[in-house]
Amino acid sequence: MVPEGWCEVRVRDLKGANGRPVTKLGPFGSALKKSDYTEAGYKVYGQQQVLAGDQNFGDYWIGQNKFDQLKACSVQEGDILLSTMGSFGSVLRLSEGCAKGIINPRLLRLSVDPMIAAPEFLEVYLKSTLAERQFFGFAQGGTMPAINGASIGGLKLTLPPVAEQRKIADILSTWDRAIEVAEAQLGAARTSKRALMQQLLAGKRRFPEFEGEEWKEVRLGDLGSFKKGKGLPKTEVGPMGQFPCILYGELYTTYGEVIEATVSHTDLDDGVISEAGDVLIPASTTTTGIDLAIASCVVKSGIRLGGDINIFRRAGNSINGAFLAYYLTHIRRHDMARFAQGITIVHLKGSDLLNIKIDIPPMEEQEKIVAVLLETEGQIIGLQSQITKLRTEKKALMQQLLTGKRRVMV
Repeated sequence: MVPEGWCEVRVRDLKGANGRPVTKLGPFGSALKKSDYTEAGYKVYGQQQVLAGDQNFGDYWIGQNKFDQLKACSVQEGDILLSTMGSFGSVLRLSEGCAKGIINPRLLRLSVDPMIAAPEFLEVYLKSTLAERQFFGFAQGGTMPAINGASIGGLKLTLPPVAEQRKIADILSTWDRAIEVAEAQLGAARTSKRALMQQLLAGKRRFPEFEGEEWKEVRLGDLGSFKKGKGLPKTEVGPMGQFPCILYGELYTTYGEVIEATVSHTDLDDGVISEAGDVLIPASTTTTGIDLAIASCVVKSGIRLGGDINIFRRAGNSINGAFLAYYLTHIRRHDMARFAQGITIVHLKGSDLLNIKIDIPPMEEQEKIVAVLLETEGQIIGLQSQITKLRTEKKALMQQLLTGKRRVMV
């Protein structure tokens, strides 16, 4: 259903801006070679700018003669660039101040009369699921799927009047700005947490009540011992089950320094059962030793621990498990990585880590450090949740605005 006052058109039926064709593919590969690039001159726009969403990214240039030869592929403000190969369908709108230049063979330039289709609205539409589904329908090829100019010409658009287009784009840009602000806050929170973590865990920043108390150096082996987890087949593990469990791969992909709840469960009564405060370190990887050098503390007992996990079990109340996980991961990571062995598969034995020296404060200070770091992590999780919510709400609003289910007043 086309809303009243809107029109349904295909890209090829639109009018180009300034007398240019609506769609223009980049030059053939043989027309633009590496030998044509210069240190300065006219910018060559490619997928790197489109995928980064930054028109100023990249540093490929051509001289005057090559630009004159390929002038038909030149760009200007308001043009929309689409990637046509691999990550096809990615979109970048060139804004005011864009460098003069051309597109490369992996891009298509879309140039539409702004009195028919506002560039900012077209950008929003082409990034929506309405266009995404069409892009995937156009894609050809297997290993390196691509879309061609004829396909883009057949792309179907539903256009409201230009004034309404601009209003829709303006509303959605407000959401984009809110997301950008939240993302900046998230980046700042992460940076602050890293700095705070390094200061607290190294004793460079102390709480006033502990200023006079000394940290002591001990061997890891003086605080407890290692044991290995027991294999849990992946076929027996899922989101539901009688027993919570942890697989070694989840230590890389899912958990941080403190594990308060598990994502996996099993009905198989197998695996080593955790005790509260156990510290888990992966025992193998197919990448590098530094990837193994991470630690996570299990807060709860009764969790089944799968194979290829080094389990450090404390001797009594010798150290706070969460503090140890933070300390090993951020202060002694490279010390742990030195013990990794292997080429195709890299292994790390818990027994090799027992002589690692660690500096520990009094138990009360350990607990306060952990509490501060967990509170900081909670703020980060809250910002991540806020960003996810904003993106979800924007996507739903975009679907309503672009289909005319929700109209705007102009």
